Amino acid sequence: MKINIVTEDVENPENVRHSNVRLKFLHQILQWKPQWFLNKNATSIFTSLKLTQPKLSYKNFEEYCQVQLPLLVYEFWNDVVEFHSTLDDNDEVKSQSLELFKIPLFNRCLKVNPDDDTNDRIYRFKARAKISSDTNVWFPRHSTLIKFKNPSVENQEQYAYIDYLTRQKVEDKSEYELLYELVTKYVGKNNIPDSIVVEPVKMKISLTLNYLNSLILLEKSPLCEAILKPTFNDHEFSPINDKDQIKPVTKDKLDSKQLEAMVRIVKTVEDKKSKICLVSGPAGTGKSKVIVNSVLSMLSRKSTDRILVCGQSNLTIDSIVLQLLDKKSAMKEKGIECKILRLGPEEKMNELVKPVSFMCLTKSVDANKKSDYIQKLMSDANVIVSTLMSCRAAYYRNYLQGLNISVCIIDEASQASELETFLPLRLGVKMLFLVGDPHQFKPRVNSEEAMKVLNLDKSFFHRVHKIFEKKDKTPILSLNTQYRMTKAIAQWPNHYFYKGMLKNESTVQPLGIYKYKLLNHSSPEEEDGLTNMGEAKLIVDITYALLMLMGLGKFGFKVSLGIITLFEEQRDLIIKMFDQEERFKSISKERRDRMNIKVVKMSDCFQGSQCDIIILSCVQSKPTDRIYDPHRICVSLTRAKHTLIICGNLSKYKENAMWKDLLDDAEDRDALLDIEVDQLDKPKNIKWLLIPCKQKVIMKIGTTLLFLNVFSFAVSRVIFNPISFRIEDDTMFVEVLVIIDYEMTKLKAYDTEEKIIEHVLAVWDEVDDTYQHLKKTDIRISLAGIVIPKDSGVFNFFNKHYIGLKLPAIDYKDVMANMGRWLFDHQDKFPSDSYDAFMISTHSPDVKYGLMTQIGGVSMPYGACQTENYRKMMSRGGIIHDGPGLLSHKNAAHELAHILGAGHDQESQCSNDINAVMHALSDPYTTTSWSSCSENAFLEAYRSNWFSCLANIPPT
Repeated sequence: MKINIVTEDVENPENVRHSNVRLKFLHQILQWKPQWFLNKNATSIFTSLKLTQPKLSYKNFEEYCQVQLPLLVYEFWNDVVEFHSTLDDNDEVKSQSLELFKIPLFNRCLKVNPDDDTNDRIYRFKARAKISSDTNVWFPRHSTLIKFKNPSVENQEQYAYIDYLTRQKVEDKSEYELLYELVTKYVGKNNIPDSIVVEPVKMKISLTLNYLNSLILLEKSPLCEAILKPTFNDHEFSPINDKDQIKPVTKDKLDSKQLEAMVRIVKTVEDKKSKICLVSGPAGTGKSKVIVNSVLSMLSRKSTDRILVCGQSNLTIDSIVLQLLDKKSAMKEKGIECKILRLGPEEKMNELVKPVSFMCLTKSVDANKKSDYIQKLMSDANVIVSTLMSCRAAYYRNYLQGLNISVCIIDEASQASELETFLPLRLGVKMLFLVGDPHQFKPRVNSEEAMKVLNLDKSFFHRVHKIFEKKDKTPILSLNTQYRMTKAIAQWPNHYFYKGMLKNESTVQPLGIYKYKLLNHSSPEEEDGLTNMGEAKLIVDITYALLMLMGLGKFGFKVSLGIITLFEEQRDLIIKMFDQEERFKSISKERRDRMNIKVVKMSDCFQGSQCDIIILSCVQSKPTDRIYDPHRICVSLTRAKHTLIICGNLSKYKENAMWKDLLDDAEDRDALLDIEVDQLDKPKNIKWLLIPCKQKVIMKIGTTLLFLNVFSFAVSRVIFNPISFRIEDDTMFVEVLVIIDYEMTKLKAYDTEEKIIEHVLAVWDEVDDTYQHLKKTDIRISLAGIVIPKDSGVFNFFNKHYIGLKLPAIDYKDVMANMGRWLFDHQDKFPSDSYDAFMISTHSPDVKYGLMTQIGGVSMPYGACQTENYRKMMSRGGIIHDGPGLLSHKNAAHELAHILGAGHDQESQCSNDINAVMHALSDPYTTTSWSSCSENAFLEAYRSNWFSCLANIPPT
């Protein structure tokens, strides 16, 4: 049906050069032609606005708009281009197949001021139409873009914006009347159509309009001056004195800085002055703990009616909600009601958060009662948690607008753009607390043109930091003690990003693997530059080795492993390799369930989160800006609690100053390893990367063949150099020197050096695995070296102390006395600080100790680390019966435990379990476990200074 239009009146078009900010923005985007984007040939932006470098302080609101408005236009252009680049060729056809909606026009703007440049004009006009009340036909909604073909300009396609919409039911008819106000570009005096047919534009403009409205309403906010011209007074927390009895209501132990931040946040809220206050803290310093304790303290003291807690990401705010939920029952017992309401789409929430989500709490409510129910739900909530965007979503806006929300805390504020940071101000917020780290993620700017302008990608949090960083006084409260990372991981970020101000107080449960490694390989990236097949395979191999080699059963918790890659394509490749890898299917479900593995496409997805183990995939051999981004690298390197492994083709990374500093530091700490990815496909080949020792070289010293662990010693002029000591708080590293009885070399199974070496390595690998079953301590066993006599005269006291003829037995006392003297006298070849204990392996079926014979081994308790004289030296060793097969590893584990301070279970009145390692009659075929007495003995040694020599890490 054709609709004829009658013109009712004529008005001037609005001149937007001096009009409000919103029309200035709309004027820019309405000049764009839909066809540019459909043809995917929109290369450079079309706009009269120029990007301007931001300032630290602004004279007035107009000057601030000159920076923020062009950035919004450029970012929206990029959004439009990106959106259309992802469309299939048929997508637009599908949109045109929708039922078209015809709009008659009236009150058209036709009068034009001839003195004005037509490029500075837009049309505002009204339109109306009727639709059936029972139809599902599409019709334009408020604050949306539409497009239409203008019949007065050769059907030229152009955009229009729905600025206003009312819908009224027509009396006595089953239809609605729609009344619109539209805005479109000026196309000339005589080019006004009688009617238009509109089509939907799939791309959403609501996100950008939220930012635009945030800018527009900023001028009326009581915090406007503090934003434009930050001063000390505007950003200073309220002072506290002895009369302010503000204490934590949780059982959390807050350090002095955390407590000060919490107390001053609460005091500032209670003083009810308009403020923007900042709490700064590196990764792991307890920023979220400060937020949670501040919220609960405010609730307990009734400091304010309700608190809005926001963050830039769902991950960030879900972490806050989970901590609040964890304390909710304890708070209720104290009479503190914590009524949490989580806003936002459920599909992006943590499963444990959904029960307090808006959608979950309202989905079963009767439609007729829903509005009242929502209003009550909102008003009853005293802690509203939302992403910054969701707090201004149209669905919640009307309900939130009427609430008294004067206090807002934003976590990870350094990641939010300036306008995103100010979104909560539209709800009436007068006290804004920003929590974050200026060295971590900055706001994302997508426009290539905008990225070329210095500092347009900086947050308000960063701007305030820059203002006060070189001043004598700063209003910013800083947290300076980190509790997440082991010292090995925190060392370089603390040096490079935080200038050494970060204190380490982490208490990470030991996992029995190295804490910090950089693996440099030669695998190139693929042609796309976004994937690296060799590196992806390396990461899958490392993950498999960790699953197979770690003592996962002893930890009492599920070990978390996160794989961070800076490119989405590499993330997808790694996941695909995991899915196709048959080896993982052969691992028992019980073992697989003890490790939680997640792969994220960028470290952006990990800010505010953490894992026990992090593997970072760098992908590229020729780094790009993404790899050189210090904010991204800072986040990536501070997610791990226990172990950080960086994988990359790093040969050219030293061209960048930051990466050069990182790699030089790793070299100084022996943490940078050159590897070949195709040689690490099995756990036994990759174990040396994860666990100390296992790769050796052979050297001859006189008549003695020494099999040397290159990761434990450096060799110069065929003499050991003493190792350097690097203290590791939570692990004991036991380095054992294995001495072979010459008589063993007569056995056919050991008639070559290679056979002996292979046997000894296999036995002591098993010993190390046995010690991984300990639950209370982390003890790692590695080999300092293997001494193989080339003739019977090297250690002739072996021969002198054989007893008996047919079945000779070694006299332990005499052999050990001579062995201790020999080692003490030959410290030029065997430095006493290069090994912690020694073990003699003999093929003799019996070892005589006092009146006892026919025992599997013998050693002295508490002998490790003794070096003062030869008598002390002898107490750090033992003798074990050895022979073909691996059963001797039980004897070795048992005797080594004596040297480390553990007695027999029967002596300690432990359970008489013959399967326990320290049972006097333990069966080598079934020995698998450690008794509680052994566990406690090791723990006592672990906590004392008795075995201080075991704190050194075997160099890698």
